[in-house]
Amino acid sequence: RLNALNAVCHPLVLNCVPSQPIILQPGPETGKDIWTTSVFSYAPSGGGPGGGLNNEALVVGGFGDHYYSLLQFNLMGMPAQAQSAQLELFPFTQRGVGTTALYLDRIIEFWDWRIQGTGADRLRLWWTDKPQAVQWISTALLAPVIGEWYSIDITDLYNAWQNGTHPNYGLQLRPVSIDNRWSEFYSSDYAGDPTLRPRLVVTPIRGIISDGEVPRSLANPPADGRTQLIVPEPVSRATSTAIQ
Repeated sequence: RLNALNAVCHPLVLNCVPSQPIILQPGPETGKDIWTTSVFSYAPSGGGPGGGLNNEALVVGGFGDHYYSLLQFNLMGMPAQAQSAQLELFPFTQRGVGTTALYLDRIIEFWDWRIQGTGADRLRLWWTDKPQAVQWISTALLAPVIGEWYSIDITDLYNAWQNGTHPNYGLQLRPVSIDNRWSEFYSSDYAGDPTLRPRLVVTPIRGIISDGEVPRSLANPPADGRTQLIVPEPVSRATSTAIQ
């Protein structure tokens, strides 16, 4: 019998995965992420309240208003149980007076700005259509450092999604400060360097993966927008920890 905690992966056991990291890094065709804001719509014709853009950035912050970013990963084919699951984002620019610390929320209902909503178009997530969410990590996360990977430990939430405790509707990032502080990350639509798009780094517990395609090991991710499951080389990355 296969012991889920101590499995030795045999080439003929296709749904057995070793306990080494796997990266899920969607591109424009398969990624689902966007930012929204509470006041300005960013629509050509104006309107509101709020809106945002589906572009190459994920914006969190504000200057008296609120900017939130939302992400959802399709976990089909990913490990059924993780020893570690890290959400990694790359902050790329600075405006205002600095970056803001973040709150991490679990989204608790279906959302898709492309097929539903009350706003004037389906090109953005209008503020009033923002899905309900509950705070998942009880304390604030440290503010990111520009030019360094920002890592958030979501192991418990990933496992809750995979074991059915909570449906996977994704994550929401909210700012702690809205006094002209901004944390801006590349989104899955970023074309300049696909390796800097949001990624989920999962170290599985040896055993069975979830239903779906078996992960593939790829040396280099192509830039054609496909979701890639990559066994990475070791990298140094900044880890966000809870503010004490």
